Amino acid sequence: GWPYYKMHDGFEEAGLLEEEIELEEDSPKVTRREAYANMFKGEMRINDRRIFTNQTAYTNTGLYYLNLALQVLQPDAALPEVEARALFSYELLGMMPFGRGAPFRNYLHDQRIAIGYPWFVVTDKGLTREPGFTGNYGDRVMDFAILVDRVGDPLLKQRAIETAKARHHFRIPENTPEGYPTLRREGGTYSHRVGVHPGTKMYGRLDAFHEAAILQNPTSLRLAELFLEHGHLYESIGKMQYNAITRLKHYRIIKELLPTDYRLPWEPDFEGGPYAWADEMNGMVVIRHGDDMIWCNMMLMGRGGKARLRHVTPRIDRSVDAMLTAAEPRRWEAPPAPGGGKLDVHYLDHRERFYQLKYHDFLIGMNTTRKHSYKAGVYEMDIPEQYRDRTALDLISGMEFDLSRPLTLPPRTTVVLYVGDE
Repeated sequence: GWPYYKMHDGFEEAGLLEEEIELEEDSPKVTRREAYANMFKGEMRINDRRIFTNQTAYTNTGLYYLNLALQVLQPDAALPEVEARALFSYELLGMMPFGRGAPFRNYLHDQRIAIGYPWFVVTDKGLTREPGFTGNYGDRVMDFAILVDRVGDPLLKQRAIETAKARHHFRIPENTPEGYPTLRREGGTYSHRVGVHPGTKMYGRLDAFHEAAILQNPTSLRLAELFLEHGHLYESIGKMQYNAITRLKHYRIIKELLPTDYRLPWEPDFEGGPYAWADEMNGMVVIRHGDDMIWCNMMLMGRGGKARLRHVTPRIDRSVDAMLTAAEPRRWEAPPAPGGGKLDVHYLDHRERFYQLKYHDFLIGMNTTRKHSYKAGVYEMDIPEQYRDRTALDLISGMEFDLSRPLTLPPRTTVVLYVGDE
């Protein structure tokens, strides 16, 4: 769809679209316009869209490009641009619930949206989503950047920047076996499936230029800068999914925007002080405190009430299963919805409503409930007795909390309290 859309004006000017062609031997001739339009219409299987990460990216973007081709070939057969953009682009980046009005399986039906169970393929914070965090192929920032470049929608670009900032928490500085600096993508020990540890080399997906040149956001530009500093400019691009001319164009854009003073939280020279970030829809927490760097999955399926963490310092690198000290039992069926009746909940909605974890010098509380849903609730943390005579810094908000008083968490809120002695 996209290659044809780019060449359409040339086909039109050359008069090729009104030429009659024979599709099969002894079959009636049709114009090339009719043949192309019928081909694209035949592939517009909107209800066959997939709900998982890379599959969602490929099917939704493909459908958007098919519709662009139809818009110029046979406009009355195409979806209006505003509808196609919402259905294929906004839903893909989690700006709208996925599957609105489409007869998918029951767990993606409009009824789910009406009673507070909408499905988003990207979380509020910007991570791709399955039954939880997806490492490895869950990194779709470059796909989103390409879509932004082609659609030209400022709202879509801003959302893609949010996804980049979220995903870039999951990089980790390492050395190659030869001792050279590199970055790896993080998540192999706590991705809900297809975990690769140690992660493969990763700056931006494939290389760092594409998304940085398009999005021009601080985290993407810093990754592109590290890509250059670490000496990867002259690597073979035989496996790259875009050509050398485009890569050169993007390199020239980036060089005009560098250097940058921005540093990512996992970098050794990060000067932002103690730092934490959380994604309640995926149950993820990232912590940087001094030399401690911690990634934590609070809702990794099959762990039996445990969180899975990776804890890295200059001296250690370990994976930990830590007991959750406060979590509701799993609910495989939704509570009664407003108006009566129940709705079966697919395993994608396996999360508890509230999690609490004490690990190392950190006390973590996470309320996963969704605002404006009938399930939304406020939860009070259970503060261990030994900490109730002190205040503690929340690394996410930067606020100090008096732990002698009740600490409540509204929907979609996480606190990471530092309860160490320093």
